[in-house]
Amino acid sequence: MRLFIAVDLTNSVKEQLKTIIKDFAAIRGLRFIEPEDSHLTLLFIGESNDQEKIKKLLEQINFESFSIETDKLGYFEHQNRLKVFWLGFAKSNELNALQKQIRDLLPFVESDHNQFNPHLTIARANPDVDASRLKEKILRYEVPVLCINVYSVKLYSSVLQNGKPKYALLAKIDVKK
Repeated sequence: MRLFIAVDLTNSVKEQLKTIIKDFAAIRGLRFIEPEDSHLTLLFIGESNDQEKIKKLLEQINFESFSIETDKLGYFEHQNRLKVFWLGFAKSNELNALQKQIRDLLPFVESDHNQFNPHLTIARANPDVDASRLKEKILRYEVPVLCINVYSVKLYSSVLQNGKPKYALLAKIDVKK
């Protein structure tokens, strides 16, 4: 079972994601996410049968509620090929501390991403993506400032059904302070 830990988005943030998707829809080669399924991943665990152990460890998380804001659009590349188009967040010491706390509680989780780069995936790129057009539009686009209040983190499982991920909530950890 594929597991990840995430922060859910408000309906207003999901609505704004729909607007961004509409604004970039004409760019060839992008496979857009479903805004209803969007979330801010704090830690991707991957395949694991340790969900009960992970749930117990996550109960130790201790944080105060805080807010984060979006501030940029960007993309990830791999081997000089555009892979993911995303909406990023302004630097947040509270978010970084929460993510570090989770990583420290789960040292057995291997990650190929050493640096936490908080973002919401907007689209994944096909090999034929018009990367130059996307990059040019990103530079000119006025990024909306969206606010997310973080009151809890959630452990989810992810299963592919008909080529699309389906998420199931396994645990919710609320603010303790």
